[in-house]
Amino acid sequence: MDEKKTENKICCFSGHRQLPQDQIQELTMELQCKILQMFDKGVVVFRTGGARGFDMLAAQSVLQLKQRYDIIKLELILPYKNRRLAAPEAGNFAYVLSEADVIRYASEVYYRGCMHLRNRMLVDGSAYCIAYLTHAYGGTYYTVRYAQEHGVEVVFCGK
Repeated sequence: MDEKKTENKICCFSGHRQLPQDQIQELTMELQCKILQMFDKGVVVFRTGGARGFDMLAAQSVLQLKQRYDIIKLELILPYKNRRLAAPEAGNFAYVLSEADVIRYASEVYYRGCMHLRNRMLVDGSAYCIAYLTHAYGGTYYTVRYAQEHGVEVVFCGK
């Protein structure tokens, strides 16, 4: 792996918005385990895209571990400013937004390509990506492929 990337000690997340409700608890435990493995490798910065589903699960897991390890930082890379989520995700999003160490935006306003730009921003500069990928199409698939093509080590969650 590229020495410069491993010095960054950054891990991003990419995953689907729809999660199987009967697997949330198991997925959360696996995700926390993988985050701790990254922390053991020296990763202290974790980036998420702020979408519902896996992004929120990842952000909440990072914030929970941050209570034990205050060196951990959560970066939100959002597609555009003034993004709103519907209830019940809105409360989780507001909490994550208030607790994030860094918030960056791909764009000031929504436009058709801002989600893809946000996904590339998540990956660029990361050494690792924890992904929840169940099908070979869509934004998560694109992001995982982009990560792999750019030498980012991808670690998968879920079955």
